[in-house]
Amino acid sequence: QTCALPISMEKFMNPKARKVGFLELKRNQCHFPTGDGPFLFCGADVELGSSTPYCNICKSIVYRPSNA
Repeated sequence: QTCALPISMEKFMNPKARKVGFLELKRNQCHFPTGDGPFLFCGADVELGSSTPYCNICKSIVYRPSNA
């Protein structure tokens, strides 16, 4: 089974996403990669104390429940 991930910011459905390049990406911003060139990251705010580098919307994309 394959998981269709967004491949461009136009198709990426996160209203809080910002177009953030690698050099602009801060520790408290979502590190979910989006876009296919130039390489961009979501950049939305990450919850304080989160154990992942992703915002809640991207976390739901990255961490999918298994069907096993």
